[in-house]
Amino acid sequence: MTDLDVYQPAAGLGQYQAGIVMTPESAKAMDDQVRRCTEAVLREGTDYGVIPGTNGEKSLWRPGAQKLLQWFGLGYTCDRVEVERDDDGRKHGITYKCTVARRLPDGTLDIKATCEGTADYDEKKFYKTAEQVQRDAEDRERINADKYRRVARPTKWQGLPEYRADWNALMKRAQKRAIVGAVVDATAAGGIFADREEDDHAPAPENDGPSWYEQAIETALASTETEPGGELQALFTGAQEARLKGLISRRQQDHVQNTVRQRLALLKKVAVVVEAEDLADKAAADHAQAAAEDPQPEPADDTLPVEDPPEDWPQVVKPGAGQPKGK
Repeated sequence: MTDLDVYQPAAGLGQYQAGIVMTPESAKAMDDQVRRCTEAVLREGTDYGVIPGTNGEKSLWRPGAQKLLQWFGLGYTCDRVEVERDDDGRKHGITYKCTVARRLPDGTLDIKATCEGTADYDEKKFYKTAEQVQRDAEDRERINADKYRRVARPTKWQGLPEYRADWNALMKRAQKRAIVGAVVDATAAGGIFADREEDDHAPAPENDGPSWYEQAIETALASTETEPGGELQALFTGAQEARLKGLISRRQQDHVQNTVRQRLALLKKVAVVVEAEDLADKAAADHAQAAAEDPQPEPADDTLPVEDPPEDWPQVVKPGAGQPKGK
C-alpha cells in the first residue's frame, strides 16, 4: 500500500470506524476551488465583510451564503423553532433552524448540515434601557462638543426613552445566523470565514465611548458646513482611512460617505431657516436704534401717503360710486 492509497480500515459487522475518503490532492483541490469561488463570485461589502480590528478575518453574510448554495447545487429550509417570552408576556427571543441538503435522483434528501440561530433582547444591539441610551448619548455629545470646541447640549440625551429593536430585526438576525452557520458547515468554508459576526467584534473605544462609526454618523447629521475642506469633507475622506485602520467595515464606510453626500445635498438645496420671531425682534431693534439716532415726528393720519394697489388687483366699487375706473 502506498501513501496515496485510500485507507480502508477493517470494521466489524454493524460497527463504524472513521476512514479517509479523499486523497490529500483531492482535498486540497476542493479547498482551492472554494477559495477561488469566494474570490471570483463573492463581493466584499455585499456578500461578506472584513471584521474590524482583526487581521483580515472575513464574516459571511446571507447573500454570500445563498450564492455558495447555488454554486454547490444545494438547497435549504429555514424553520422557526421557538419564540421565547419574558415575564410580562412580551416576545423576548426567537430561534430558527436551517437545514442544508441535496436532493438525490430517487427524491430523497441528503442532509449536509443543520444549524440553529437565536436572537433575543438580551443583546445590546437589540435592547438598551433608558439609562443606557441617555448615558451613551451624553458620552457621544460630550466627545463631539470637546472635539468641535462647543458647549454640550443636554437636549441631546435628556429624556431619551429605552431602545427596543423591532421584532422583525430579531427574526432576520436569527434566520441569518442559522443559514450562514449551516452553509459554512455544508460547504466546508470554515477555514475561509470566521465563526463570528462582524458587528459583534468591533474594537471597543479606549474611553468606552461611542465608536468612530457612531461619531461619524452623528457629526454628519448635525453638520451645517458646506465649504471645501470643512467638517463634512474631512468625514468623507476619513471614512476610508478608518476602514484601512480596521476601525470600521466597508459597509460602514459606504454608509458614512453616503450620509455625508445626502447631508451636503440637503444643505445646498435648503437655505438656513431663520425663525420669524428672530426676524421680528431684529427688525424692532433696528427700528428703535434708527429712531434714537434720528428722531422724526410722526405724520398725522390725514397726511399718511397712500399707495395705489397693483394694476392686476380687482377694482373696488364704493357704494353709490358707479363703475370703477380702469380696465
